Order: sequence, then structure tokens, then C-alpha cells
Amino acid sequence: MILKNSRRLSQGDFNLSVVIHFTSLVGLAGHCLFIFLFLWLGVNQMAWLNIGSCAIFLFCFWLNWRGYPHLAMLFGILEVSAHAVVAVLFVGWESGFHYYMVCLIPLIYYSQSWRLPTKLWLTISLCGLYLGLYFYALWVPPLVVSNPARLGVIAVVNVITLFIVFSALAYYYRLSATNAEIALKQANLLLKQQAHNDALTRLANRHDLSEHIEAMVTSYQSNPEPFCVILTDIDDFKQYNDTYGHNAGDLILVKVADVLRSCMRDHDMVGRWGGEEFLALLPGTHAEGAKLVAERMRQNVAALIIPIGLTETRITMTFGISEFHADTDASSCINCADQAMYQGKVSGKNCVRVYEKRGMVGNAELRR
Repeated sequence: MILKNSRRLSQGDFNLSVVIHFTSLVGLAGHCLFIFLFLWLGVNQMAWLNIGSCAIFLFCFWLNWRGYPHLAMLFGILEVSAHAVVAVLFVGWESGFHYYMVCLIPLIYYSQSWRLPTKLWLTISLCGLYLGLYFYALWVPPLVVSNPARLGVIAVVNVITLFIVFSALAYYYRLSATNAEIALKQANLLLKQQAHNDALTRLANRHDLSEHIEAMVTSYQSNPEPFCVILTDIDDFKQYNDTYGHNAGDLILVKVADVLRSCMRDHDMVGRWGGEEFLALLPGTHAEGAKLVAERMRQNVAALIIPIGLTETRITMTFGISEFHADTDASSCINCADQAMYQGKVSGKNCVRVYEKRGMVGNAELRR
């Protein structure tokens, strides 16, 4: 586990924490290596200093694990800068330890919490320190005169390490950018789902249903393919809410949604129209075909047993059907289905009614 308190961090700070996690480990490993390199050079003072550096990077690792990546990064910046200064003072500019100060720049700008003035101030400070160290090394010899060949090996090791560090930083920057892109796509997908789906039943919501029926009407004008609207609601739903509570009412809605969804063909659509009302769109279907679909829905809902606490309950639904005609529009078609459903309620509920201009058509045997 990289972080103990990762949940309280923003996505940007979490990405930074991942980078700090691995750079702390790289810094720890590098300074362990430096202990032996400085002993090899004969600079025992720097070897002891690197033991302290290892302790600092362990502390940075712990801070980051506790959920303080920016504080860990600040300690790391101070350690790397101080180590570069002391190393150049002891063994000279040719050792290449000053290169590590350059690695700090992309790390500073990776932070999303530090403000730009803070980042600029740190950058300018590092640049001033780097230039000051360079001019100092031009005029003042190192405190310890080392073997030139061994010093060259140290410089090569530092250059190789520098490339490894930059490659690792670039990799994790790219990884975090990819993660941010994925998170953005997931957020957009969630927003799209929230805009088009009912939060409770996961069916299409009223807005999405309205868009689809308008599109079907537009398509009908150029290609008059029949389609039907089925409007239905749960009989006596208020009574269930009053008796068992709203949580039970929500459960009933979810169960009903699952049943209605299971009765749809691949190209059909069903959604929550509002409250306990549901609306289905059946493209390429005449009223007689829609009646068969509605009857299948009615029977499956009536057979549904819903457990509520220690009891079980059954529900029924009434269905109104309207077939779209050229002389009407989407709103009128839905209103006609609503009128058919209302007539079903009046005539006993738990039935299917089809709207026709000359009146309501329904089958008495569909009622229970």
C-alpha cells in the first residue's frame, strides 16, 4: 500500500504521492550507493553525510505514506540541494553531483497544490544556488583532492543515475497523465449516465425518453415506420408507500424496472417517466404487437413477489397504449396513451388498454 491516507488526497496530490513514493526509494538507494562510492574515493566525511541523507529519505518516505506528499517533497528538495552543495565543496564540480539539482525542477512543477509564485520562487532559488555553486567551484578548489580516474567514474555514475531519474520521472508523469485522462473519461461517462438515466432504476429518464420519441417522430416523417408508446404505472402505489415506507416504495420501483426491462426487445426502450410511471417506446410495432408486449409486462409484474421486511407483497400495473399517426405529434401520442391508461384505471386496473380515435380498446379477459 503506497499511502495510508490516500482517500483524503485529491487526484493530483495522489499522483504526486505516487511519484514521491518511488523517488524516495530511488533517493534512498542512491545515497546508500554513495556511501560506498565516497569511501572508495577516500572522502569519509561525505560517506557519513550520506548516512544522514538516507535517514532523511526514509523520513520523506514516511511523510508521504502518512499523506503529506508536499512536505515530503520539500524535505527532499532541501536534502538534494544541500547534498549537491556539500559534495561539490568536497570533491569538486567535475564529480557531477550538481546535476541532481536539475532533477528537482520537473518535480516542483508537478505539484498541483503549490501556487505558481511558489514554484517560480523555488525555481529561481535553485537556479541562483546552482550558478553560485558553479562560480564558487571555478575559483575555489575542492576540500579533498581525489584520484582523477576515480572521480571520473563517479561523474559517469552520476550521469547514468541522472538519466535513470529523468526517465522514471517522465514515465510516472505520463502514467499520471494517462490516469487523469481515464478519470476524466469516467467522470464524463458518469455525467452522461446521470443526464440520461434515472438514478434509482437505472432506466432511461424522462429527458432521454423525450429525446428518443422526438427522434422517432422526425424519422417517421421521412420513413413512416409504425411505432407505439406504452405508458404504465403501479396501481395504488401511494398505499404501498404509506404502508411500508418510502424505502419499500423504492424497492418496488427497482423490481418493476427490472421486469419491464426484461420484456423489451433489443431495439425497444423503456424508462421511468416520473414517480411510479414508466414509458416504453416500441419502434416498428403496431398497436396489436404493442398489446402483446404490454400484456407480457402485466403478467410478469403481477407474478412478481417482493419481499419487504418479514412480509411479501404483490403489485399490479395498468397499461395504456397509443400508436403514432402522421396527424399527431410526440406529446399528443403520449397523452393518448395516458388517456388509455386512465380508462384502464377506471375500469378496474391491472389491465391493458389501447387508444383509438373512436374510443378505448381493451380485452376484458386481461383484467384479474
